[in-house]
Amino acid sequence: MKDSRYRSVVKTLSYRLIAIAITTTVTYILTRNILLSASVGGLDSLLKILLYYIHERMWAGVKWGRIFDSIDLKQKP
Repeated sequence: MKDSRYRSVVKTLSYRLIAIAITTTVTYILTRNILLSASVGGLDSLLKILLYYIHERMWAGVKWGRIFDSIDLKQKP
């Protein structure tokens, strides 16, 4: 059983929405500068979306720790 690329993208984006809100809020609290906060939040998210997606796809190929149903064993890779 493997996750689809679409599932990985959706998981990545949902996680990043939460993270961008936290990063932007903390930056704003520290700087009181909305433009800087938005810039830091945006750049941080773009980089982390890319890195998380790569990380997720690498882990999708690792069989360690997965539990397969008997139906999964009958499917071709």
